[in-house]
Amino acid sequence: MTMVSYWTEVKEVYSHDTFVVISGKYNHKNKNKDDVVRLGLYWKNEEGIGYPNARGYLAPIVLDEHFIEGFLQFILYQSMKVKNYQAVNNIREVIEKLPKSGTSKNY
Repeated sequence: MTMVSYWTEVKEVYSHDTFVVISGKYNHKNKNKDDVVRLGLYWKNEEGIGYPNARGYLAPIVLDEHFIEGFLQFILYQSMKVKNYQAVNNIREVIEKLPKSGTSKNY
């Protein structure tokens, strides 16, 4: 399934069963002038089809900047708990790329 065009440079950061967390540059309807890294969420069914989707295109949920820090702490903890060091490294990379709290104008 192809992802909606608002997401570019997408990387899977974390997954658990059917739940997937991605990072990438998100530009809603090409209205944002800056390419800012965001976190997104989606789910896969047994056939590997992602939800939510729109007209056959995967449309991940964009996490609000106020939710990101706590969410990253949670998945970092889960990754360390099960010794998933690839996910730990992915999460650390995302933390370095995310805008600092309060610097985002558009979501």
